[in-house]
Amino acid sequence: MFPMPSRNAPWPIKHRIESRIQRRADGCWVWMGTKSDKGYGRLRVGGKRTGRWHRVHRRMYEEYVGPIPDGLQVCHRCDNPPCVNPEHLFLGTPADNMADKMLKGRASTLSKRAYAHDIRKQVGEVVARLAQKYGVSESTVRRIASGKSWDEPVAHIPTPGSTV
Repeated sequence: MFPMPSRNAPWPIKHRIESRIQRRADGCWVWMGTKSDKGYGRLRVGGKRTGRWHRVHRRMYEEYVGPIPDGLQVCHRCDNPPCVNPEHLFLGTPADNMADKMLKGRASTLSKRAYAHDIRKQVGEVVARLAQKYGVSESTVRRIASGKSWDEPVAHIPTPGSTV
């Protein structure tokens, strides 16, 4: 694909990367070199002893698209970690990346637990506000919402300002 550099001349990063990718029919450019334990391509730049490992999809984004601003991640549209096709890559905040993972069902159990914790906390805050608003205990609000107390169960715990 590219001419080999002379023995003493370094090979440009872009050429090193492109020499190790396989272009597939689905559009993914799959990195065939070293990968992380999660499947993302890795490339050492700067020599065996002094070099540093780089994530290949980030380097490809920089080579083809441009710089990556601080605080942003390079995310995959194709959900294929070894893919380095710049057309499959986009920038997003860590929150954008997590939301993308959740929507596509790829979030780890740990991530789901973090969301569950946040949801429980918010429900607790709503329950506390309702208890204070109606002058009842939080356990009474929970029993009413679950249908275990008073007349009829509600489908959800209403938010402040809505009618009960």
